[in-house]
Amino acid sequence: MADEVPSLAESKLTALVVDDNFVNQTMHHKLLDRLGIKNDVVCNGQEAVDVHCSGRNYDLILMDMEMPILNGIQATKRLREMGIESKIAGVTTRANEGDKKEFMEAGLNDFQEKPLTISKLLSILHRLDFHVQTYTMGSIADAANKEVNGTASEKRPAVIFVLGGPGSGKGTQCAYIVDHFGYTHLSAGDLLRAEIKSGSENGTMIQNMIKEGKIVPSEVTIKLLQKAIQENGNDKFLIDGFPRNEENRAAFEKVTGIEPKFVLFFDCPEEEMERRLLGRNQGREDDNIETIRKRFKVFLESSLPVIQYYEAKGKVRKIHAAKPIEDVFQEVKAVFSPEAEKVKRKQ
Repeated sequence: MADEVPSLAESKLTALVVDDNFVNQTMHHKLLDRLGIKNDVVCNGQEAVDVHCSGRNYDLILMDMEMPILNGIQATKRLREMGIESKIAGVTTRANEGDKKEFMEAGLNDFQEKPLTISKLLSILHRLDFHVQTYTMGSIADAANKEVNGTASEKRPAVIFVLGGPGSGKGTQCAYIVDHFGYTHLSAGDLLRAEIKSGSENGTMIQNMIKEGKIVPSEVTIKLLQKAIQENGNDKFLIDGFPRNEENRAAFEKVTGIEPKFVLFFDCPEEEMERRLLGRNQGREDDNIETIRKRFKVFLESSLPVIQYYEAKGKVRKIHAAKPIEDVFQEVKAVFSPEAEKVKRKQ
């Protein structure tokens, strides 16, 4: 007779995943789904507190420790102070005894080291006395195999950063790339402007910063980009106008776990970019000569170091962007042509 181990099926349990890393969010969400546990995902400890303040409650909370806004220790303490009695399991890559002790003392019921697997999740559920059904070892082995194979086949999204000064023609060329090579175009600027139109507090802050020619905080833009990627069915993205500085770059890679395939850099003289911006008349508040020149200055001081960083890694594809649109796209096509060949071979 096969050995028996605890598992769950069609569970009525609910769980909350609290993690700022996109890859971890996705993995933990899918592991819970495979065990039939309904679950929600939030990006930091403050959002976990806010969800509970709104009246939501969960049987289990999977709490990451390292988060930029209210880390796992702080969030766990806050939830316990609020009287939240959910079982909270800490999950972290920092497994030294000092961190574990501090995390447990904050109010954890259990602790598990990342990466979380289906067997680790079942161990958490068993130790926390959640009701389980009995399944054969073969059933769990099948689930574990699905986890391993699924992780291998569920590739991280392919991301290409598209950089260039204001008016370099990035947006126009991105539209061509979408049509010819099947990418989804995410414009950091468009996402920020949509947030402004929403009338939110973030939107007001973004509007004031853009008027002053300043760069919006990384956390705001990354959260908007993450949401757009998660809600889209595609697996390859052009991210236009981001990262704008080294802090943006480092934060994006840390939070999402994604490095770009390469950076598409549209190199265009400042005089030509100024001429294009003043002539396009799109009614944008930041299309006036004073703000345009502030944006040029910000780009030179902040974005060029990002380009230099990726250039040192051999990941920059420079496009001479002062030429007519069709001529520029001929250069772009040459960069993407190996991908075009891959698409043809699949068809």
